[in-house]
Amino acid sequence: MRQFIIELSKLEATPKRFLNDMFSIWMMFIRDPNSIPPEFLAIDEVKEAMDELTVMSSDPMTRAEYLARQRELNDIRSGMSVKYEEGIEKGKAEGAQQKAIETAKKMLNDGLSADLVAKYSGLSIAEIEGLLKS
Repeated sequence: MRQFIIELSKLEATPKRFLNDMFSIWMMFIRDPNSIPPEFLAIDEVKEAMDELTVMSSDPMTRAEYLARQRELNDIRSGMSVKYEEGIEKGKAEGAQQKAIETAKKMLNDGLSADLVAKYSGLSIAEIEGLLKS
């Protein structure tokens, strides 16, 4: 872990050639966000922080609406993540079932009994009988 002691009062006296890295830009942002030069506002992270600051420093009603919307979006993203994981699990299960069916068909084609095919494929007798009919 690295620790820094930052003297924001000395930031203004720092030569401009040293203010081109992101660390210096963030220190300027912390000290006085309105002093950020326009070329730095073109950086996505800085622009996003400025937009966030603008909303958060607005009136309480606007801020409450913004925070409610952020919570809603987080809930949606969380739900999408759960559905994605459920989809992955469902796909794996369907793939395993399809593999068992393919294996059972090969075993039946080789003349093995339905009982034996059911035992080794994990399919039920009813599923095996369904394969025999198709």
